[in-house]
Amino acid sequence: MKALAKPVLLAPLAIAALYAGAEIWALQRFGLWSATNLKTTILWLATFAFVTMFEVANAKERPASLGKITRDVVSVTAVLVFITGLHTFPLIVELIAFPLVTLIALTGE
Repeated sequence: MKALAKPVLLAPLAIAALYAGAEIWALQRFGLWSATNLKTTILWLATFAFVTMFEVANAKERPASLGKITRDVVSVTAVLVFITGLHTFPLIVELIAFPLVTLIALTGE
């Protein structure tokens, strides 16, 4: 948790959060996003957006890994979004499963 409080991590996360918020606001203004999309949006942000942001920063050192990063993140995200979109679980199940599945997905590299 101390690592998350460092400016070197907070700045990109804050910029990404502001960008995501602006995108959500714009989509809502055009009628393309509503509060019913909140769960999927949070899931996407946690599994794809923020993780990919840091992976791409490291990919500069290894250009061949960009394709692998894209495949890995998209496949994990697609499966999670499909499962959570297909069936609505009770709140307690989602509160327990979401961090657990995210942790497993992030450590599976």
